[in-house]
Amino acid sequence: MSKGVSLNINTERFMQRILGKLFEHAGRALSEAMQNSRRAGATEVRFLVTSDPEDRTNSVVHIADDGMGIVEWQALLTVAESGWDESLIDKEDAFGIGFAAILFGCRELVVRSRGHELRLNWTDATNQKRFAVVESTLAPEKGTLIRLEGFARDAINVEARIRECAAGFALPVFLDDEELPAPYRLKEQFVATAVGQVWFREFGTDGAYPFGKVQAYYQGLPIRVQVENGYRCGEPSIVIHVDDAAFPATAPDRAGLCDPDKFQRTFEEAVQKHWEGVLRQLFTELSNEDFVDSYWNKARRFGCSDLLDRCPVLPAHILASVDGFSFLRTDGDSNLGPCETRVSRADVESGRIVLAELPSDDESDDGFAFLTLARLRGWVFVSDLPAEHWAHPYVISLDKCQAVGNEQVPAFTVEVCYVPSRSVRFCGRWVEAPIDLVERYAIVLKNATGEVVHSAEVEDCGLYRDGALIVPAKESGYLLCRQISRYLDENESFHEDAFEDDEAALHDLISELRGLSVGAIVGKALADRGVAAKPGVAGKAAIVIFGRPEDRWCTASHTHVIELSEAAIAEWTARHPEAGALNPVVPAIAPLVHALTAAADKPV
Repeated sequence: MSKGVSLNINTERFMQRILGKLFEHAGRALSEAMQNSRRAGATEVRFLVTSDPEDRTNSVVHIADDGMGIVEWQALLTVAESGWDESLIDKEDAFGIGFAAILFGCRELVVRSRGHELRLNWTDATNQKRFAVVESTLAPEKGTLIRLEGFARDAINVEARIRECAAGFALPVFLDDEELPAPYRLKEQFVATAVGQVWFREFGTDGAYPFGKVQAYYQGLPIRVQVENGYRCGEPSIVIHVDDAAFPATAPDRAGLCDPDKFQRTFEEAVQKHWEGVLRQLFTELSNEDFVDSYWNKARRFGCSDLLDRCPVLPAHILASVDGFSFLRTDGDSNLGPCETRVSRADVESGRIVLAELPSDDESDDGFAFLTLARLRGWVFVSDLPAEHWAHPYVISLDKCQAVGNEQVPAFTVEVCYVPSRSVRFCGRWVEAPIDLVERYAIVLKNATGEVVHSAEVEDCGLYRDGALIVPAKESGYLLCRQISRYLDENESFHEDAFEDDEAALHDLISELRGLSVGAIVGKALADRGVAAKPGVAGKAAIVIFGRPEDRWCTASHTHVIELSEAAIAEWTARHPEAGALNPVVPAIAPLVHALTAAADKPV
């Protein structure tokens, strides 16, 4: 014969272990008291907080409201029986356990209402001791007075919790006769959405999207919700009064929502819908220029890219131009700079302005050549275009592909054409590479069918390509070594001294190969050594004689003459062996510069 069993509850253990765990957060008692006052029809809630100076955690909290008071005292202490009418229970899911939170949050609780008083404590309550409800002249005939003695938080934290709860609460809340601010209370600025009533901080004057902290309230009290990119600090930019019918809270503590993932999805859809409506309204009110300048990124973020396609202008912040010489970048470097030109659709379609896109590998051989061609032709680089935008067909990009027959081939290719007049090898301190000396070279951009669409001849800007340095007639070597190396060691530290040494050596080698005049070589050497900055040189001229010419054609009467004989140069070099490293191309320049530097402050 089988035995029957049924569900049974160990009441003592349930009260001590289960309910106690549910209300470990003592501050919950304050919000539950406020909630009870609202449900009782009160028009305000008042708090008074005092504390023992010798024990800050031994606070006493007084709570008063002007609601209907307590009619059924037993319902107050009956778990899962709230005492409210059925319509309110159904509407707000009043669980009937909130008073237990108030009781658990203090050492002793005194409740006065309708001429009666009840004193009780958690320990006796969990042991199911009976408490007497007695008549009291201290009890009001209307409303309820609650005294929490030995509240388990210090007075400062209690007041902070009260202010936090009051910020979005439906009733006025007073603390020591001060009405607390309620900036997030439901008011006309809130709009109805699928997650509830929501207040959105508007875009700034610059169009900045104010998505930061999200603050949520459930039946007027703070609740934790799960939202993407929601910060925890600062003033909220979105305030939500959650629709409690659509998103029930966890019972009985209401610390979170039962289905946080569903709420997050619905919240994101509501935010998207709201800002899309705002942007479409702004589009009708603003000029095309003002709209794209302020709301370009927001229109992309909130599903309004079609508005950007309808604007025949591009905002400055998505445009750039080549900023000087192209080089291998380190952290913080850029090959592009700001573009101040306003670009219109008419400019682009007429070809007056050419749009380009930075290559995915702008530090490759093709990337350097492409950037050089763009700089010489004054192209405007564009980024952050929506997928469907009128500018796309006009953008030159090395990353684009195009169908030719049955194959996908690059839409554009770069070629560099030149004929070297002389080739040598450069060996610097950090880098080495072959040098092809040319009068000029050509950069040619071809389309997928091989037709030339853009080209430029270059005579003032070197290029590192296919493992060699192409050096045209007017290239001095400035930054050219940075197309070969970043000059970073294994610790990612930049070696500026090595770069400057290589740059100087490359310049000297180019000068020698080009057969520059003695004046040009001397001038560069003097400038490098800073002689021109010496005060004794200002306003003076000097003639430098290398060796001892037989026919002296100048005298010290009208100029400064420095004679550096071959013997003097050899002697000075022997005494200064380090000078040989200063200029390996023209050894005589180093002693000359040192001699001029030493003599610059006095007539010669």
